[in-house]
Amino acid sequence: MAWTVEGVDIPIESLCLEINYDFMRKPSNIKNLSIVVDDRLGPYFVLDVADISNRKDGSGTFHRSYSPNTSVSVEAPHKYGEWIFKGWFDRYGTLVSDDPEIDVFLNSDKYLKARYEPLFLTVSGRVGNSEGIGICNYDVTVNVDDIGSVNLVTDDFGIFSTTVPNDSSGSINVGLLAPELFTDISEDFECFFTLGNYSVETAPENVNACDGLSARNIMVTWDIEEGYYYKVYRSEVGSDELTDICDWTADLNSYADDGATPGIDYSYYVRAALDADGSGTGATNSDNGCLLMEVYESDINRDNVVDYLDFIFLAEDWLKDNTSLYQKSAGDIDENSDTDTVDLKDLEIFADQWLSGT
Repeated sequence: MAWTVEGVDIPIESLCLEINYDFMRKPSNIKNLSIVVDDRLGPYFVLDVADISNRKDGSGTFHRSYSPNTSVSVEAPHKYGEWIFKGWFDRYGTLVSDDPEIDVFLNSDKYLKARYEPLFLTVSGRVGNSEGIGICNYDVTVNVDDIGSVNLVTDDFGIFSTTVPNDSSGSINVGLLAPELFTDISEDFECFFTLGNYSVETAPENVNACDGLSARNIMVTWDIEEGYYYKVYRSEVGSDELTDICDWTADLNSYADDGATPGIDYSYYVRAALDADGSGTGATNSDNGCLLMEVYESDINRDNVVDYLDFIFLAEDWLKDNTSLYQKSAGDIDENSDTDTVDLKDLEIFADQWLSGT
């Protein structure tokens, strides 16, 4: 094959052609309806018209095919387990209708997504001072309109949390602080209350916890400012876990802790507040204290408890007369005896102190 240009033949060895292909879609006699829902859910949807394959209702995400210009009514359940219906949305996320029942005219393919949200949502927050540091054991009230209120106590970091119905309105109150309002809640709600100028500005001074002065209780004292309320907290030395051991009390300047355990060193924290409910709490001051380890004559092996191990020592020396100048019988526990013999007097003392120290 040759191509002649101005009388000259130009041979063509290969030829490449660019072809543009165009088409027009043939009119379809089928319109598709897609009902879509989150993959985690499977609510049952009711359709009032069967499709061309005689299919109607469906669960979860499903598809139906209809003749053009068919009208179909689709109804979603208002609730599904712990979920609540929030509306029909198109493929672009635009709200089509918030009514669970919707009429669809199939003049084209239609896509409807049923959105469900949790039936209950979390209302949470934190109470802290102006530096954002959490305050422990603070009273919080969550009021839900038309339902009622829930009374909470914050944890050691000032955090509180509860659940409320989806779409509910209400308020959160913390002591004297201005309430935080929530309206038509549709997602988890978080807030932060700062004590600001409502808190006690200074921590209690000269906090002192007795060290080993009593075997019965540990006395904690501090200086007060008139008009404030005081509370005492206890923790084991080295532990971050605080336990409140008394209620808020006006002008309280001392507290005797009779719940301590012998042999354990404690840290005592004293906090001041503006009101009896703990509103406006300030910083703490602390001191360490411990119980006196009481010594019992009958605790022969000195393990801080009078038990059968001590009885063995007493029994081994029973009625023995130890005349040595350098050693006394371990069972001779009667300090007022003129003899070194382990006898009924020693046994009487032992019986009186049996299981002491436990």
